[in-house]
Amino acid sequence: MRTFLILATALLVSTSSVYADVPANESPLSITSHIDLPGYEGDFDHFETDVAGNRLFLAAEDHHRLFMVTRKPGKILVLNSDTDATLATFDAPARVDQIVWDEKHRRAYAMGGEGWMSIIEERDPDTFVGLPRLTTAPGAKTRILVPRRNELFVAVSPGENKTMAQVLRISTGS
Repeated sequence: MRTFLILATALLVSTSSVYADVPANESPLSITSHIDLPGYEGDFDHFETDVAGNRLFLAAEDHHRLFMVTRKPGKILVLNSDTDATLATFDAPARVDQIVWDEKHRRAYAMGGEGWMSIIEERDPDTFVGLPRLTTAPGAKTRILVPRRNELFVAVSPGENKTMAQVLRISTGS
């Protein structure tokens, strides 16, 4: 027992000295450099949230399109980022946390906790159509798209519905 206490004390003293050099209010990470890209033209898919405004943003830069999702009311607006024109407006679940762009099928998928998903398809850079919504499950909103498999995986959180947690495997087509 005495040997154990000596080893535990030695371990505590040695690890506390390692962490003593990092103040508690400073991040262990730091930005070491940045690279400017003047004149850059290409595809940078931006995904951003505006928590206070209950909005999500996803930019499809190749065609200068911005998908904006609002929560109150649940809508998807497709905007031309060059002219600020609204190209289309669609219904969306009110609790959308994520929207994903499927480049292969030219579609945007917006998942919400209400149990359904909005599907928006691009026919050409100025024409977007709403496809029939997909009924999923209450709490289904966290997703990952696997383009090479033509599949979308969506996690269903049991949350307040007290349902079983599960992962939905959704075919996006061929």
